Amino acid sequence: MKTEIKVLMGFLILGLSIASTSFFLANSTNDRLVEFGLKHSESLRKVQSLRSKTMGAIEESLAYILSGKEIEKQNYLAWEIDFDFSLKQFTDFDALNNMEAEGEKELTDQLISHKKQLSKSARKIFNEYDQKGSVSPETFQEYEVNIDELDTSFQLLIKDEQTEVNLAQAFIREEIRSEKAKIYALGTLTLVFCLSFGCFLYFQIKRGNRLREENENQLNIIANNTTSVIYMKDIEGKYLLINKRYEDLFNLKNQEVKGKNDLDLFPKEIANNFIKNDRNVMDSGKPFEGEENAPHEDGMHTYISIKVPLRNSKGIVYGICGISTDITERKKAESELETFASIASHDLQAPLRKISLFGDRLIQSTVNLDEKSKDYIQRMQNSAKQMSHFIENMLNFSAISAEQISFEKIDLQERLKEICEDLSHIIVSAKGKINFSNLPEIEGNKTQIDQLFINLITNSMKYKQEDTPPIINIYKGDNVNGFYELFIEDNGIGFDEKFADRIFEPFQRLHNRTEYKGTGLGLTICKKIVDRHNGSISVKSTPKKGTTFIIKFPIKQTKNY
Repeated sequence: MKTEIKVLMGFLILGLSIASTSFFLANSTNDRLVEFGLKHSESLRKVQSLRSKTMGAIEESLAYILSGKEIEKQNYLAWEIDFDFSLKQFTDFDALNNMEAEGEKELTDQLISHKKQLSKSARKIFNEYDQKGSVSPETFQEYEVNIDELDTSFQLLIKDEQTEVNLAQAFIREEIRSEKAKIYALGTLTLVFCLSFGCFLYFQIKRGNRLREENENQLNIIANNTTSVIYMKDIEGKYLLINKRYEDLFNLKNQEVKGKNDLDLFPKEIANNFIKNDRNVMDSGKPFEGEENAPHEDGMHTYISIKVPLRNSKGIVYGICGISTDITERKKAESELETFASIASHDLQAPLRKISLFGDRLIQSTVNLDEKSKDYIQRMQNSAKQMSHFIENMLNFSAISAEQISFEKIDLQERLKEICEDLSHIIVSAKGKINFSNLPEIEGNKTQIDQLFINLITNSMKYKQEDTPPIINIYKGDNVNGFYELFIEDNGIGFDEKFADRIFEPFQRLHNRTEYKGTGLGLTICKKIVDRHNGSISVKSTPKKGTTFIIKFPIKQTKNY
């Protein structure tokens, strides 16, 4: 049965269930109201029973003074004891069921008072009878008055309870009619709503299924026409599916691959590398991005692979999905470009060195050279040196971009000590100071990390405030989402933060070249190094107050280049 039909049937059953429940509630409401009425009737019965027992006890007291039988006197005295208990039962019953009528307490208090007067008169007539064998008319008349007063109190209490019973019965009849109407209406409306909403969901699900099928078809078209290899594997590393590009490149069919692992398809060394990367993704639950090699008919090809964990509705990893793109031609082009750049830079450096050398000799050998000519030669040499530094930085940048690197444990505290020793001549010359402590151990490439901190420290020394010794503070912040956060803070000239992104771009300068020398690649190299370490770098600055660089390094590296 289709999903949309199941949903429609489900809402129909739900509507009928709620409607049936409503009708049941209507009947249960009737039972509740009837029970309410019965409790009022029970309260009236208790008062009537107590009056009946009271009248019976009074008759026993009168019989005693006529016959002198002791049993009749004892029956009366037993009633006196039972009266208080029975009256308390009545008042507790009303209180427990919230049926205390207005004025009821006054009536019960009056009843108790008249009962005490009656008991007092009864003892008086019993004493006279026991002493004289008869009762005086005055004592008997007093007893009769107390009997009438007690009975009147009973009649008032009974009348009050009867009124409550009548009111309760009228209320019950009205409530039953009202509750039934409401519940029946609610049940009917609920049934209509469930049917309407069920029909709405039926058509929505049907439309959604159609759109999903269209989307799946579109995804299949994209997946099977992309130039990248796409595949999915289960938690054991067995293939669930591959796309057409995978089939074409490795001459395999989806059905042939399904249920097999990489050891069944590739040489052991290649397969073990795939399995290691897959296992890291599934164990850590974090994506992987890095280079992988795979054999083709024309030799080994290099792929840039992105692998992400697949999770079920409970967030448990049940496999991976991978997208691998062949970058063999790009790698060849990069290698050729690197070779060309190296050769070109070497060929450019040679004439630059000659320009500087012959410029020096020209100044030394020409005695009568005027100041203007000397200035021209000096400018020529400065330009040659600037060009030489520019080429060196371009080579560094190119090397960082293309270099295959691996990560190792680096104690930043120890590295900073060595870097500061290497830069001591610059620090002393600027009368500067560098403070650092409690820096973490990171995973990185030692050469590139050294270059990063050398560039940042020399940058802060260069852009110091005039007549103010530069102070650089390097410290660790809080760990954020699996990253170490490092701060490199100086008291230099600073800059307007609207240029914060611009300073990491190649050849961008915020200050005049004549004031601050440089090629404009120092911070670009810093950003490239941080990017290669899967981190990020940002900057905050205030003019004439200083600049703070914020660097984030992964606590645990997930990919190598």
